[in-house]
Amino acid sequence: MKILFASNKGGVGKTTTLLNIAAWLQRNGKAVCLIKADRNNDIFSFVEKRKEALGQTLPVIEQFGDLAACIERAANKYEFVLVDCAGHDSVEFRTALQVCDLYLCLLKPSSDFEVETLNELTVTVRKAEKLNPKLRSVVVPTRVKPQRFNKVIELRAALTADPIFIQPVKSYISELSIFEDACNAGVGVHDCGSGSSLGKAKAQIELLCKEVGINS
Repeated sequence: MKILFASNKGGVGKTTTLLNIAAWLQRNGKAVCLIKADRNNDIFSFVEKRKEALGQTLPVIEQFGDLAACIERAANKYEFVLVDCAGHDSVEFRTALQVCDLYLCLLKPSSDFEVETLNELTVTVRKAEKLNPKLRSVVVPTRVKPQRFNKVIELRAALTADPIFIQPVKSYISELSIFEDACNAGVGVHDCGSGSSLGKAKAQIELLCKEVGINS
């Protein structure tokens, strides 16, 4: 399964969510590969720390420009290929859309600036679907604060009212420190034995994966 994680804004928890899903899949015995198409080095740092903490390797391919061939090659070797693109429109994002099975559009619903990017983003995705009919795209609310959950409700209502938009999932990812703390240590929340809101964090990752068909 080829999964693209991308948005038109940075700071939405994109890489953190990707790494927690990758760690969960690996923990369940799945062959996982990461394609790093973002120029920051967060993924390399995570992988190094994961090897130190757990003695586990997580394959990473750094690739820029046209990603299509790179993704397809990786998919021939691994059960899951998780693609991390930068938080803006790019060649990497557009070419990944042409070959991936699933696109997770991560979005912080409390930010009007991020929500406003969905108009342009939807046009890009709809064009990609014509080249890649198997592509399934969903909006995933992330970094959700309990006191701002009304923004999730508003976002869902706006998107479901017009089917032209990328549709939202029922799941969401809260702004929990355990997600970031785990990644800082090179692990996913499912690798942690204890931590604040750990059970909630694990459940949110599992519910999202179940809803979008990422089977462990």
